[in-house]
Amino acid sequence: GFGFGLAALATDALGPDRTWFGSELGICAPARIERFPYGSIPHPMILGSMVGLIGIAALDPLRSAWPWLVPTHVAFYAAHLLQEILDLHVR
Repeated sequence: GFGFGLAALATDALGPDRTWFGSELGICAPARIERFPYGSIPHPMILGSMVGLIGIAALDPLRSAWPWLVPTHVAFYAAHLLQEILDLHVR
């Protein structure tokens, strides 16, 4: 619950347009968001989602039925986080 709660707070701070890549797609102007959790926790939406997914991995029925599901999602989130940290964006 903590991880997905953090991601929800990040979504609220960004607003719907920026949550769905509005800035990257040119729908809204880029802006530095300082509202919590931004400015306090680096990359809160990605980190919150990763923590939430790792918590879901603790559910034995899900882990038994689809052992690849959570690790695959977390790996893709980690790749996206690395992209954000290294600022690897096509300009």
